[in-house]
Amino acid sequence: GGAKDINTFRKRVDANALPDVSSITYEGIFNEYFFDTSTNVNDDEKQYSTEEQLMIPTYCFARTKVPAALRKAQKLAADASEPTTTATNDEQDSDDQFEYFINVGLNENFDVNAMKRNKLNLMIVLDYSGSMRSPFDNKSKESKMQVANQAVIALFSHLTDEDRLGVIKFDNEFTIVQPMKFIKDIDMQELSNTVTQIKPNGGTNMEVAYKAATQCYTQLFETMTANASS
Repeated sequence: GGAKDINTFRKRVDANALPDVSSITYEGIFNEYFFDTSTNVNDDEKQYSTEEQLMIPTYCFARTKVPAALRKAQKLAADASEPTTTATNDEQDSDDQFEYFINVGLNENFDVNAMKRNKLNLMIVLDYSGSMRSPFDNKSKESKMQVANQAVIALFSHLTDEDRLGVIKFDNEFTIVQPMKFIKDIDMQELSNTVTQIKPNGGTNMEVAYKAATQCYTQLFETMTANASS
């Protein structure tokens, strides 16, 4: 019983309607995904060699008897929900009830150290409104602003010379702290010092900062397109 996929759930969400709880089940989700466990080369499914696979699935199966205490609890729950349904003594007291488990693991079939990420065009939009003056909770000694500044500076260390970076800060209005440029063309120490000195101030208008960041990307892509066609 239950939904065999989650299409109805998705349709309800797309229609801005509240899905019924019965429209999503773990069986329905799992039904959309599979691992090819076949080993017969004559099967219709394409056979992949281990050299072609980035991830190799491994499996472990288990079977265990349902504990008596759990069987009793299940019976009580069933009786409570359907009091008119009466199971036979054999069904109630059977010791031959089993649960079956499968553990699926994914083993890497590639050299993690050899993998490279794509180059970034990263625009950081940093809130420095007055609310950033407060800590996250009563136990925190640092303000949200201090933590945000530290996080941004820590992120800098993961960028390469071939990445582009821009920084915008905003309260009621936005300020471009760093125009979008290649890392190799930015004085990162000076930028880190600038970020460290950002203090909370004013109200919160994320919309103007979002539009400014979008405009920076638009200008960048227009420039890249023009350079590519010239």
